[in-house]
Amino acid sequence: MLLFDAPAPRRTTPIETPPPAAAPAAAPPRAQVLRRRTLLLGGCALATLAGLALGDPAPRMAADPETATLLRGMAAIKAVLLLGALALLAWRLGKPLPARTAAIYIGGAGVMAFATALIAQLTALPLAALAFHAAEITLLVTAWRDLR
Repeated sequence: MLLFDAPAPRRTTPIETPPPAAAPAAAPPRAQVLRRRTLLLGGCALATLAGLALGDPAPRMAADPETATLLRGMAAIKAVLLLGALALLAWRLGKPLPARTAAIYIGGAGVMAFATALIAQLTALPLAALAFHAAEITLLVTAWRDLR
């Protein structure tokens, strides 16, 4: 007798059907998406302008030009990180999202923009570095918690 010649065993228990899948969340209204994206980009632009208005980098550049150039390069790297975060956040704000999470995203991006401008102006460097990294960690933790 071959192994495959045996009749299939009969099921004695009823087949359980899985529960119906939950419907995907509806997309947020277009006006809400536009408002959130406008707040994100407008807030970052205002925060950047405010950071650039504070302080004058000329005295620090004259005192130590090599360190000032290094710090300006770091500000450029932080600006690239900020642009990446803005692109991701603009995409994320187009999806269903609680208002609290959207506010954290918008505020965190604004703080990152302000801190980047302060670093570019060579003003309040320890505070600016702390603010940038705190906002970055806040955005990362919020994104991590957003998936749950």
